Amino acid sequence: MVYTLIETGMRREAVTNIDLVEVDFNHKTISVIEKGETKEKHKYKVSDEGLEAIKNYIEHERSKDNKKFDSPALFLPAGSRPKKQNITRLTTWTINKVWNTVAQKAGVKGKTPHSARHAMGKHIIDKTGNPSAVQKQLGHKNVAYSLQYTRITDREMEDVINDRG
Repeated sequence: MVYTLIETGMRREAVTNIDLVEVDFNHKTISVIEKGETKEKHKYKVSDEGLEAIKNYIEHERSKDNKKFDSPALFLPAGSRPKKQNITRLTTWTINKVWNTVAQKAGVKGKTPHSARHAMGKHIIDKTGNPSAVQKQLGHKNVAYSLQYTRITDREMEDVINDRG
């Protein structure tokens, strides 16, 4: 689940909405209903590393949990937890809790699941320089939202100016 956030730039709520059948390993995409959308699914590209993490989860963890929850969701609550009120998907609260645990173990401070979304937007801008690529990956309806990732910090500007070799 953490890799899905990092390797796609998906929002937490979108991660809770992923169905197993919407992970396309051949095309390296995950289709999911996004914030504010009611019919159309947004198709996220996912890295090889992200797909490998999802494969490992499906093979080693999901199958055990699915015996208890029998859900179409990709990510399921832990099987050892009692089934409450027909909860068959992770919640955004659970995603926060898992994220915080992983971040603490990794010694990362001050980052949230949404930080992964911003990191993906910045990564795409750094690699392509193209706000439309950010728009396509992150599902922004208006390219103006994608332009935020083109901002340059004073430190980055200083590095660019000094790297004239």
